[in-house]
Amino acid sequence: MLTPHQPTRSTRRAFTLAELLIVLGIIAVLIGLVVVVGRGVAQSAKRNATLNTLQLLDQAMAAYIASEDATFPRQAALTETTPNQRVLLVDGVGAGDIPINTIGYFIREASKVPRCQEILAKIPAKYLRSIDIDGAGSGGGPQPALPTVFDAWDRPIRLVLPFADGIVTGPRGTTTPTPTEFREAEDFLVLSPPATHAFASYRRNNLTERNPAANCAVVTPADSDGGRCVANQPYFYSLGEDGLAGLNTPSPCDDDDNRSDNIYSIPPATAQ
Repeated sequence: MLTPHQPTRSTRRAFTLAELLIVLGIIAVLIGLVVVVGRGVAQSAKRNATLNTLQLLDQAMAAYIASEDATFPRQAALTETTPNQRVLLVDGVGAGDIPINTIGYFIREASKVPRCQEILAKIPAKYLRSIDIDGAGSGGGPQPALPTVFDAWDRPIRLVLPFADGIVTGPRGTTTPTPTEFREAEDFLVLSPPATHAFASYRRNNLTERNPAANCAVVTPADSDGGRCVANQPYFYSLGEDGLAGLNTPSPCDDDDNRSDNIYSIPPATAQ
């Protein structure tokens, strides 16, 4: 005699703890990969945006030189209202470790040339704003607020002029203005005519090429990338993602070279 089919209860096996841990581990790895790839894409986009800005600045420099039929000046009036007080356009620091806003002075002077204005207008607004780099407005240093171009990491772009390239070092001096040229840099040309400078001494690095072994005792980060202009051409650069300029202590100390992620309008020759 046939009996009605009796439904049976299906049984499901639960995940073991080991299996759950494996799944969670795979998910964690996938999340990590997504984060790494996403960060890489973001940094690549920042590098490309910064390079585009540097190329525009390079075009503006070429337009300035063509318009003025001269190289970009080594010094500029400290402010528009103090033409007799000058600042030397050095990619580095002056007395008191005050950085020189070279890009700000370049923008101020280049903006007086119509063709340069057209080129600079192509720089995205988010990368161009006025800053007071040494806090003069609150009793700080002498530099005024200047229109300044930033990289995609929100750091001011740097400008290197041929008269003050390479690695330069020397005594830091005082903050009293002096009518002389760079006191510590024997390789720099004497300024003519003499002008009263806003800083007593300038330094492009804490290092010296003349005594490399002495650099091993220097631990302060470099003031600049230490690069040399190629074919007497000025160049602009960004400090890149790490925000560090150059060698802390070059050979023979074999310290870290922070220039690896710098971004350049024109790759410079490297000062060893």
